[in-house]
Amino acid sequence: MDRYHCKFPMFRKNVTNGLVTFSIGNIKSRTPSVAYFILHCYDLHGDEILVEDKPVYVGQRFVVLPSYHEYICDMEIDEEIIHDTFNFQIELILIGVTGENPVYFNKVMFEQSPHTEYHKPAEALDIANIRFNNNNYATLYTNEGKALQVIRPYPVDFDTHTITASKTTVLAPHLENEPETDTPDKLMMEYINQTIQYISIKK
Repeated sequence: MDRYHCKFPMFRKNVTNGLVTFSIGNIKSRTPSVAYFILHCYDLHGDEILVEDKPVYVGQRFVVLPSYHEYICDMEIDEEIIHDTFNFQIELILIGVTGENPVYFNKVMFEQSPHTEYHKPAEALDIANIRFNNNNYATLYTNEGKALQVIRPYPVDFDTHTITASKTTVLAPHLENEPETDTPDKLMMEYINQTIQYISIKK
C-alpha cells in the first residue's frame, strides 16, 4: 500500500526539557486510513541526530476516522538530544490515502508538554500562494469538508485570496457526500480529456 510523506518545514522551538507534545486538532479521511509521524531533530550543522541509526522519535500508528477527531501524542525525549537540537521537523506519514480517499487536517502544533488548546501562531499566513508543479489542479478545503477545485490546463499561480486570470480556469465545487465519480482527480481528467470538435459546413 502506498505511503504519502508530508514533511512540515523545519522550525526552531525553545523547550526547557524533553517533555513535548505533537497534536492535530482535526483530522479525518473519507474512509478509515492509517497515519503516524516521525520527529526529526537536527543539530547546528544541519545533520540529523539519530538514535541507533533511527530518527529520535517514531510515533505509533493511529486510525484516521471518517469524522473529525483530535490526535495528541506526548513524548519524552532525552534532554541531551534536546540540548543538541537546533531545528525540529515533523514528518506525517499517511497510509491508505488515494484520490478517492483524501485526508483533511488542521490545527497542527508541536509544543512543550502539557498539551494546550490550539492557538494560531504568529507565522500563520492568511493568504498562501498556490503553485502548480507537474499537476493541473488544486483543491481548497474548508473545515467542514467542502471544497473548491481550481483546474488550470495552463498552470498559472494564484493565492487563497484571489484566483487570478488565466487562459483557461475551471472552478468546480465539491461536497462532502458527492459520488465517487466526481472526486477532484477524476473531474480533472474528465475535463483535460475533453476535445472541442468543429464542424465545417460548405455551401
